Amino acid sequence: MNTFTTVISMALAAALSTVVTWFAAKKQSRAQIAKIRAEATGKELENYRGMIADMKEQVEFWKDQAEEYQKRFKDAMKAVETMECEVARLKTDLQEAKRKIAKLEANNDKN
Repeated sequence: MNTFTTVISMALAAALSTVVTWFAAKKQSRAQIAKIRAEATGKELENYRGMIADMKEQVEFWKDQAEEYQKRFKDAMKAVETMECEVARLKTDLQEAKRKIAKLEANNDKN
């Protein structure tokens, strides 16, 4: 019986050692998986931060472009308004010159 008990004890010890090793390996595996997931999440977050920084840079670029085009448009509208005033003045001057010419021609015809 002593041998039988010894064999059973050794088998139980081996089984218990295997179970403990399996639980430890499973726990370590879970920890490794959690670590890998955390690293992947960190890398993903860093990628998103980079994308957001690029997007902010693009937004600033297009905002500057919009402000520049708006300024150019306002300047062009001022130039158009100035030209319209100049055209109106030139039309008035032309009408005045035509009256003077007509008056001079009328005086020449009398003489």
